[in-house]
Amino acid sequence: GRPDRDCQIMNEGEASRILRRGRGGKEPDPNDDIVEEWISFFSPLNPEACIVVTRGADGAVAFRNGELITTFYPATVVEAIDPTGAGDSFTAGFLHGIWAWKREHGELDDSTGWSAEAVKRGLLFGCAVGSSTVSIRGASVPSQPEDIMKLYDQQLKRGA
Repeated sequence: GRPDRDCQIMNEGEASRILRRGRGGKEPDPNDDIVEEWISFFSPLNPEACIVVTRGADGAVAFRNGELITTFYPATVVEAIDPTGAGDSFTAGFLHGIWAWKREHGELDDSTGWSAEAVKRGLLFGCAVGSSTVSIRGASVPSQPEDIMKLYDQQLKRGA
């Protein structure tokens, strides 16, 4: 598939369980960098894919073809009330962020897919929307846009 249309998003628990199963049940060495473990395991499976692993309060990381694209650490601290819908909310925010970047910067280069800056924008928006979601009980009450933008702005100010 084209790199700009091939993105896989999973949370760190899913990524670690898939890694463990793919390595025959062998636990990663606790002294090893888990992000490097994910990169070395997932990249050969689909080298063109942008792989995003969400890490809850620790933000998110994105990589492609054996290379770290960008990382966002940590997410803005919020009072976590209910994690229901956080993953879907992150995904929606991530997609909004990369497409907002595209609107501002024009067409993509099909040979490389999303730029590191576009992916970073996606991670920032994804973390802001996910953080906003966990601060609300239940998945049927949407976050307010001003709350999301406040979290996004806080992340930008921290130099994310």
